[in-house]
Amino acid sequence: VGACITFKCLLHWNAFQAERTTIFDKIIQSVGSILEENQDNNEVLAHWLTNSVTLLALFRKYVRPPSESGMQRRSRAPSGLFAFKTSGIFS
Repeated sequence: VGACITFKCLLHWNAFQAERTTIFDKIIQSVGSILEENQDNNEVLAHWLTNSVTLLALFRKYVRPPSESGMQRRSRAPSGLFAFKTSGIFS
């Protein structure tokens, strides 16, 4: 659920319109810090691995690679928060 909420927020904030934004740097830095602090906690590592893989799958499905006009969505993302589940992301 965390990855879905993060992705929906990034869509809402139009974070995909620039090649690199500070929001992505902050997300990467935050996750990295959490992982460093919890290297021996398998539950925390599994949680963040699951969220990272889900977020990557959402990026690949809905975001185009950088082009001349910057980042753009491939298609309109599902409207509901849990629409990702019905669209095949988790199946």
